[in-house]
Amino acid sequence: MDKLAEKLMSYFSAFIINKIKTTKTFRDFQRLWRRDNYAVKVRDMFKAAVDDAKEFLYLPDQLIEDLLNDPTNRDEIFRWIVEGVTLEDFKSDNLNLQPYYENYREYQDKILPFFRIILNKVNEYRWCCKTRVKTRSYA
Repeated sequence: MDKLAEKLMSYFSAFIINKIKTTKTFRDFQRLWRRDNYAVKVRDMFKAAVDDAKEFLYLPDQLIEDLLNDPTNRDEIFRWIVEGVTLEDFKSDNLNLQPYYENYREYQDKILPFFRIILNKVNEYRWCCKTRVKTRSYA
């Protein structure tokens, strides 16, 4: 009797789950959930850009951590992401670089390119994501 009940329950649950997944409400919620994860996309874009810049310039981890934990620098990078700042609009005046130039003299010439690479990669990822979204929505 237990095996029969177990078999019936598995068929019933599969039937119910299938019915739920095909409802319009579930599909709408699923579509909204996939489209509305902006914070995750921004975080992933930021991480990927920083990883690429790290790999290209070979900066010490402590310097990168200090640069990114600086609230001024972090806010500026996220402003780039949110507002869509391009490399032509890049202004080093908005970044807090002076203390890092003094503390890491041997890496002075790599600090500003680090931020330029991040900005360039953010724009590259944004363009890539927009293209994929357009392609996916037309398919």
